[in-house]
Amino acid sequence: MAPRRTRRRYLGGLATISFTSLAGCIDSLDGQNSTPAANDTQTTTNATSTPDSDATPGEKSSDGDSITGSPKQVVRAYFEARYENPTAARQHFHSLHPFHPDNLSEEKATTLLSSEGAISDIDFDTRDVDVTLEMVQSAPLLRTAEVEQETLTDALAGERTAVVETVVTTADGKRNVSRIATVTSDGEWAILALRIDPKITQSAQFEGRVVSEVSVDTDEDRVRLYFDGSPTAEELTGKTKNARSSRSSSTPGSISYFDLYPDGAGDELIVTATVDGDTRTIHREQYPPSERVVEDVTYDEDPESDEFDAAATVSFADDRNGERYVVESTIHGGSVDVGPDDSATAVVGVAPEADEIVVTRTTGDASDVVHRERHRF
Repeated sequence: MAPRRTRRRYLGGLATISFTSLAGCIDSLDGQNSTPAANDTQTTTNATSTPDSDATPGEKSSDGDSITGSPKQVVRAYFEARYENPTAARQHFHSLHPFHPDNLSEEKATTLLSSEGAISDIDFDTRDVDVTLEMVQSAPLLRTAEVEQETLTDALAGERTAVVETVVTTADGKRNVSRIATVTSDGEWAILALRIDPKITQSAQFEGRVVSEVSVDTDEDRVRLYFDGSPTAEELTGKTKNARSSRSSSTPGSISYFDLYPDGAGDELIVTATVDGDTRTIHREQYPPSERVVEDVTYDEDPESDEFDAAATVSFADDRNGERYVVESTIHGGSVDVGPDDSATAVVGVAPEADEIVVTRTTGDASDVVHRERHRF
């Protein structure tokens, strides 16, 4: 993955890095349980289960060059190497990154990139979005390395980019949550930035509402996801994180709901939709209701306050275990930080026609989305 000197300008040498301080920049495990259960194999009328393939052969860059692999492949290979062969993890980084083999010795790679234990599951949400300079510079490690803005801009120019939201679950039930910026380089996908700021990566490009209602039966451990009329989506997929219950349909206009069967001991519901080839997570919530961090979201299209044309009120559970949350409306652009000692409700402005509410939890150095929904007035 040697750099193309004719297209990019590189630093004569990366700034001297304090590797002791960098150790704290590696994605940390947040200690939440997420043990996979047996696969649910039931089927739904007009629905099929679609495997989540990592491979995207035959892709082309903007200049016509062939691109091998995919963002998910390079991220998966990086995490697997951290648990099996830390020195090999270096090869999955862009040549600008401090962890690339040209910039990090094998000895230091063993110290900085090794992870104990074994991986039991890796979950991906890939978004083909423009990775911006601001997004890349939100990564703590690149700020520490002092890579020049012009150099990063050159690395992004004319290349394909994607953000991979990843949840790695280890054999002991801990989860590693991270957002990683990937970019093509010399015909291959490479990691350009780890731990990018979640507030910067939110996008309002996908505005369609899909899930209109969620009905829960805790006695049967069944959840029914109702869809909003004829969804403006080419494909819908609903799944549970732990129980491995999933439904997928390439004809969403002909169905009205999916039944999913989550793990009664604790699970997460995730719905993705594909529009114009872009697959995005459009709904996420925890199960059972008694274990939810976000208890409810209510909307007001004519709030008493003149501060917003429309508003959403997010109600949290009383027990937040010292964690911090960020409530965002991705279309309106509102954002509210909620600390462990703050009120159990947060009000954020939303777009009057439709919006998306995203709640992100931060524990130590790790962050993960615990709730996501879309609303149309």
